[in-house]
Amino acid sequence: MTFDHRGYGRSEGKPHEQGILQDARAARAWLAQRTGVAERDVILIGRSLGGGVAVDLAAKDGTRGLVLASTFTSLPDVGSHHVPWVPARLLMASRLDSLTKIRDFHGPLLQSHGTADQVVPFALGKQLHEAAPGPKQFVAMSGAGHNDPWNAEFHQALDEFLADVTPAAAAARGRAPVAATR
Repeated sequence: MTFDHRGYGRSEGKPHEQGILQDARAARAWLAQRTGVAERDVILIGRSLGGGVAVDLAAKDGTRGLVLASTFTSLPDVGSHHVPWVPARLLMASRLDSLTKIRDFHGPLLQSHGTADQVVPFALGKQLHEAAPGPKQFVAMSGAGHNDPWNAEFHQALDEFLADVTPAAAAARGRAPVAATR
């Protein structure tokens, strides 16, 4: 299942940190109820901003597995990279502090990041990955930018990751529920 946070895509409203986190929790609850699984068994996939949202859900509420693509340490860190002369860490209200939150997630993590990402620097993705305490894998996508499609190496890693974290009963039904946020 993929959904748009408030203020993005076809969703109405104005985006703000608490609102997009509420949207993601509501989407996961709906998916879990619809598929008859526990919310903690929904595998979370987040790309860019959605990665910050997925980290929050995984760290606070748990998940069977977490997949991140082009995800940052925090929004102020990204802002500081792009406009270093502005005190983004002091001025930005939205934080999505994934670096702090990822330390509370001890489950399996698969993360990818393009080495040529000009929106979220590769170094921020690596820093986030290094802070994660649980079992983890990082796929560096050589030459890929922020919005480039996932490469074959990442698709292979994703297939293996999902096979490892999907419970046998869900595998027999086809696949475990997956909530993706972008």
